[in-house]
Amino acid sequence: MESKYQRTETRPFRARGRGGYQRRGQRTSEGEYSDGKDLATESAAPKIPDTPTTAQFRAIADALDAKNDLFEFLVKNSRDTTIEAKRIIFLLLRCGGLSRESLEVHQILTDAKERLRMLQNSCMRAIAREIAADDPNLFSRAFSPGLQEYVEALTLYHFLDSGKCQDHLPNADHSDS
Repeated sequence: MESKYQRTETRPFRARGRGGYQRRGQRTSEGEYSDGKDLATESAAPKIPDTPTTAQFRAIADALDAKNDLFEFLVKNSRDTTIEAKRIIFLLLRCGGLSRESLEVHQILTDAKERLRMLQNSCMRAIAREIAADDPNLFSRAFSPGLQEYVEALTLYHFLDSGKCQDHLPNADHSDS
């Protein structure tokens, strides 16, 4: 029985590796469809006239793009902070069961202190620099997880170093005046 639909190429499509057979309608590396249609002429959008309304929409789109770029930057740095803070926490947890006076604990604490300092000077400083001009509450969802992990790592470090839990970060001014 003859089908009313036109048959396409019957050669199999190889999915692995480079090359393979091109199906009908697929893009090639030259930017053309395999049946010869050019992509530039296929998807040309009509030109939108310049009016005050379109200029205002473009300005709003640019502002939203800038806000989204900042949000993505903060999420990336927060993710990097989270990863490094977790590594520091795992490093500090190796102190469990060891004597506080041992050389191994001293080496672990020295290494953790250096890594916390590097984390503060890289990712945390970049986050603070980027949100200094804006309201931090607008972007708290982006950087909060990294900040929480950093505080957890710093708290664990101070507990293991001094033997007591601090209720504030060092060099913080807590005057009530």
